[in-house]
This record gives sequence, C-alpha cells and structure tokens, in this order.
Amino acid sequence: MKQESQGQGVYIALTDSLKLMIDHYRKTMSNDQFERFMHQVYDAICFYKEQFSKIPQGYQRAFNVHRFVDQLIEENQREQAEDWADVKCRQGCSACCHKTVIATDDEADLLVEYCREEGIEIDVEHLKRQANFKGSPDEWFNQGREKARCVFLKDNKCSVYKHRPVACRKFFVVSDPEQCDGPAGREILALIKLNVETAAAGAMDIDHKRVGDLPDQLLKRLGVRLGEV
Repeated sequence: MKQESQGQGVYIALTDSLKLMIDHYRKTMSNDQFERFMHQVYDAICFYKEQFSKIPQGYQRAFNVHRFVDQLIEENQREQAEDWADVKCRQGCSACCHKTVIATDDEADLLVEYCREEGIEIDVEHLKRQANFKGSPDEWFNQGREKARCVFLKDNKCSVYKHRPVACRKFFVVSDPEQCDGPAGREILALIKLNVETAAAGAMDIDHKRVGDLPDQLLKRLGVRLGEV
C-alpha cells in the first residue's frame, strides 16, 4: 500500500487517516487556508520525525513511539471528551483486526521480541498467505474472516495488545459497530486527531523503506522468505 505523498517538493509519509483529512480540507478550505494547514502538517511531521530519530532504531524506538502516541490520545480524551463520547470501540471488537495494517520495522522487531519472551507462537504460514495476497484493501476484507484475520488475533482477542502497532492504537470508530462487520465499502466513521496522525506519520517518515504491511514486516524480521516451505 502506498504511503508516501508529495508535498513541499519532497516525499513525506502520511497515514491513511491523514490522507483522508487532507482530502477533506482540500475540498472545504480556501486555497490560503489549505496551504497554511499543509504547512502545519508538514512542520509537525518533521518535528516528530526528528524527535523519534533520536531513539536508536529497533524495538525500543517502537516502544517509545507507542507510549508517546498513547499519551497524546489520553490528553485528547481528557481535553476533548465530547469528541470521544461516541466512540464505539470496546473490548471484544475485532472487525478492524481483519483489515490491512501498516507497521514499521521497529514495530515488527517489538512484536517478534515480545512473542519470543511470552512464548506466543507466530503462524508463519498464515503470514505467508497474507503476504502473497495481491488484491485491494477492500478485496482483502472481503476474502473471508479467517484468511483476513491478524495473525495475533486469538479467541477474538489481540494477543499482543500492549505492543500493537500505532495503526491499531489510534483507530477509533464512532459509527454503528454493525458497519464494521459488514462488507468492505460500507461507510465507517472514525475519529481522527491531527496531532496523533502527524506523530504516527513522523515515525513512518524516518525511513520509508522500513514501513510496510504487517505480514511482510513480520516475515522480514523473522528471516522468512516467501518461497520457503
């Protein structure tokens, strides 16, 4: 899945939610307002990228990025409680655990290390089937729950919840939960916060080559090639 977007003459990483926000504001703002907004986005991503780059790459960087993003979310929940009142996500929800997820190499390192420490088995064959999938995100979601489910979803719960990727940590749905379990293409409304999205983009922007779909990232960290049996 493409994650890079050109702006200010350079390529910067954008989360999917940030792309949606930019597309919305492009249609609803004046040219001057939109230009100021894009400068704000660009400056924020560069700031977070610089801060996160100071942390040595690997699982420690992912751990610190996760902790920082969680703090931003908690601050938003305290300061903008009305925005969060309609969030429908609850323990046991797992529709989003059947969608494609973007992760950094650092996050994959953290997940692999955690699974080794906790004795959590990673189904490599499941990852390989997912890594070989060639369809669109909608086709991914519609291929069937067992094929689409995250490798870490066990008994309808996330087995790596405290170390789940940023893409999972920041996804909050405010529309009817039944929409989430429906076929791809149904309208799902998510709560998007600019500071959270730019922080996530800053972590991704450190090195675009070290960002990709979770199955590919995990296989790479596990040292498994798709052609291996």
